[in-house]
Amino acid sequence: MIGFLDCTSGISGDKLLGALVDAGASPEAVRAAVAAVDPSVRIEFGRVVRGGVAGLAVHVSAQSEPPHRSWLEVRGLIESAGLPARVAERALETFRLLAEAEAAVHDTTPDAVHFHEVGAIDSIADVVGAAAALDSLGIETLVCGPVALGSGSVETAHGTLPVPAPATALLLKGVPVEAGPAPGEATTPTGAALVRACATSFGPLPAMTLAAVGHGAGTRDTPGSPNVARVLLGTVTADVPDTSALA
Repeated sequence: MIGFLDCTSGISGDKLLGALVDAGASPEAVRAAVAAVDPSVRIEFGRVVRGGVAGLAVHVSAQSEPPHRSWLEVRGLIESAGLPARVAERALETFRLLAEAEAAVHDTTPDAVHFHEVGAIDSIADVVGAAAALDSLGIETLVCGPVALGSGSVETAHGTLPVPAPATALLLKGVPVEAGPAPGEATTPTGAALVRACATSFGPLPAMTLAAVGHGAGTRDTPGSPNVARVLLGTVTADVPDTSALA
């Protein structure tokens, strides 16, 4: 299975997860993987409309407010969860990239990083859930188009930061990016890390026989600019011999 990730309206963990489930990933597989990391977490999916386009929104809840977690704590949770190897590998790689980016921004070491926003249980659920959804769909090749970053500023635990946030910018070094159609933060650090960890290449839509399309909705509604990420799934289109010279 080949996939193409359309990030013209940006990417975040919940938007990627929603798009993959909307395209046919098993919600049960996603919930089982996340529950293996933290049994108190609940994930629900619901259809919403963003800028005139319907997509699947993700809602994560937990029995108690999760603490800020270090990279060491997050790694321990994932490694001890008994996840399928490919799911654990993608989730660990995503958080490793996040830890390295945050460490560079704050001039510390990855093991000392406390994730704040991305360490909250909803981001852990998004990362582990997206990894499980990719595994459920059997996607081995994932091509990602240019990533919209947004513009302006964003409020974080460290104060008001310019868009893209410093960690997001570092995570997307070498990746085709653009401002995108709407102001605000279009791509989050979690979304950027998932793209880097899960995409096998960056470029235009590859030739494929289209089998499924999924839309994952963000939390904001931006009329005239749908706040959704889109994934297109299919099989590689076989080369068709040119027989015109034989006519």
